[in-house]
Amino acid sequence: MQLRRYLWQILIEKEQLNKDLQISKENLAWLENISKVSKKLYSNGKISQQALLEFEIRKAEVESTLQRQKISIEQLSRKLMYLVEASSIDGQSIPWQSLSIETDTNRSKDVKELSLQENLKAKESKLMAVKLDKIPDLDVSIAYTKRYGVDQYGDFVSASISMPLPTSSTKYAQATTAYHEKFGAEKAYQEFRENKKMDKYLLEKEIEKIKFELKVLNEKTLNFASSAREITAKSYALGGANYTELLQSELKLQSLLKEKNEKEKELKKMILSWKYLMGAL
Repeated sequence: MQLRRYLWQILIEKEQLNKDLQISKENLAWLENISKVSKKLYSNGKISQQALLEFEIRKAEVESTLQRQKISIEQLSRKLMYLVEASSIDGQSIPWQSLSIETDTNRSKDVKELSLQENLKAKESKLMAVKLDKIPDLDVSIAYTKRYGVDQYGDFVSASISMPLPTSSTKYAQATTAYHEKFGAEKAYQEFRENKKMDKYLLEKEIEKIKFELKVLNEKTLNFASSAREITAKSYALGGANYTELLQSELKLQSLLKEKNEKEKELKKMILSWKYLMGAL
């Protein structure tokens, strides 16, 4: 289970890096287009050489980021291939749909919880055995006496039952130990159940919060930021907005896109933790 969880964590990291890489590629293409526009504006004397250099610096930064992302993706790919002992991994075969808290968990098995349950049963059985052992064995004896016609009553048969008093200090000590062990196992199991219930609640609330944040990002914030960059770029091409305003709108959009990717990664990791907690991984 631990290995499976580790593999999922690597896959989630790799997915986010691939998304970030795509953002960098699109950003670089946009910057190259703006760079062409800037050169025309510069040749017409509408912007300074400083503005032209600022765009070239920004483009170089994105190219550097893109290269680092490619290297990181390659490193994670090699790590995955090593762990699964495969020469390649088909991205289409990854069951991303299984990372959902709606997935049926009726057959889930929490190994730790099962272990605590079995330990409790064992301690209960041990306590019962010790209790039974405290009850002393009955000693039954029968005696037969030949009377040889002494009287009309015939031979004499007697029976006796004896039971020693349970005074063994060893048995009482064993019973006390068994009781404390059973109590300890019961307490450990109950504490585990309570902690698991609280962890489940906290994880589900965190998942709910991230989903809401992503909804706001996707439906509002990103649309506004994308429109703002587009409007600023048009204004810049017409000599309205300056290069600082354009760069700020570009940086804002990139920051929000990466924030979205980060939150999607965080959401998947939270769901992964939830499934691990519930024994559904």
